[in-house]
Amino acid sequence: MRYRHATLCSPLDIRAARGLDNTFRHPTQTDSKLKSERLKGIAEESNIDTTLMAQSNPSTYIFKLGGPILLTAPHGIALWRGGWDGRKKEKHVQELLASEIVLKLAKHMSTVFGVPASFMVWNIPQTRPYDSRNVDPNFLSRDLFPVCPWHQALESFRSYGCDVKLPLLHVDIHGKRDRRSDLALDVGLGGMKAYCKDKEMVTRLMKCYEESFTNMFEPLGIVKNGMPFSVDMNPIMSGFRPDPTVFTLSTQSAMLGTSSVQLEIPKTMRQTLFEDDDFLSKFADCIMHVYQQVICQGKLHPHDWYTSHCRAPTADIDNILVELEQHRQ
Repeated sequence: MRYRHATLCSPLDIRAARGLDNTFRHPTQTDSKLKSERLKGIAEESNIDTTLMAQSNPSTYIFKLGGPILLTAPHGIALWRGGWDGRKKEKHVQELLASEIVLKLAKHMSTVFGVPASFMVWNIPQTRPYDSRNVDPNFLSRDLFPVCPWHQALESFRSYGCDVKLPLLHVDIHGKRDRRSDLALDVGLGGMKAYCKDKEMVTRLMKCYEESFTNMFEPLGIVKNGMPFSVDMNPIMSGFRPDPTVFTLSTQSAMLGTSSVQLEIPKTMRQTLFEDDDFLSKFADCIMHVYQQVICQGKLHPHDWYTSHCRAPTADIDNILVELEQHRQ
């Protein structure tokens, strides 16, 4: 099996992947000193205030590295956007249920399809809204790549794929409001269009996503206010920013050579995914179908192969979901 959209992996990448734990570890004093020195150097080169950089406490995020599909929810908490390099500082509200959907999808893929999924979410009970240390990972400059834990996770995921020789897919989950005119799932491939050299593959991705989700939504009929669930393959929120100095999470993955997509899910669809296990299963099946048909070119390994070559970070998902439920109450 050959992965067509991939960057070359150096021996350093592979060694790093082999040494990874399932979660980011808590920093030692040496780690903190090195990070402080690194931040200082970046600040001097870029005129960035280090107090506004991504210095998140490791307890505020959860990264589990276990399989070839990475699910992320960068807006699971309320964040500040900008505020560095002379940019205006703005609030970005929490996208409700995005983290829960990531966790449920990750568990479903591992237990039902037998292909373990990696995931990253904010540890919501351990965070404060608009904590200035939690920089928006979906609005990041190149200068912040080395110190943002979310970008570090993308680097680790890429190295993991090189190590186990698996094709990768990054699915970045977002929430949006229900629109007056539609209940469309925005499928954003802007980062892939900009950075993937294999344009034929991008075309296949677009076609496969559209067909998979359309076939899933059409039998449901009208969902709310005379509108059905639908798919928008050319959304405004495409995962690519016209400003060439800031990058979304899905674009950062595409820059690393990882196939990626940004899914903007309307509120009613998120609520349905959270409450209806059958709907969630079909949604996960759409993602798996794209992974198998386009990313893996129609060839998945046997389930036993994934069991022996991948980690299965599903054991803690139920506990995390319980903590999120208790936090909401």
